[in-house]
Amino acid sequence: MKKFPPAEVAALKTVASTSLRDARSGNATGTHAAARSLRDLWDADQASLQPLGQTGWTSIDAQPDKVLKTFGMDHSNPPMSPARQEKERNALLTDMG
Repeated sequence: MKKFPPAEVAALKTVASTSLRDARSGNATGTHAAARSLRDLWDADQASLQPLGQTGWTSIDAQPDKVLKTFGMDHSNPPMSPARQEKERNALLTDMG
């Protein structure tokens, strides 16, 4: 993440943090929408971020996918428990620094 532009990283962190805040306040719709936004933002930034650091990209790229999987988004599994969703979002935030 050190090679990625701070503005893009900050935007991703904001969306992940919003998802956590919404989850903790019981806003399931907001939590799900923020997870979708995280996916869309990460995917939109791939072309500019990936060339800046392939190792960092690959490492972080697995984390949003884990978050999406806990919501049953882009995966065939049903949504997982809120605790598991929070665990994966916290891991993503930690990896983003």
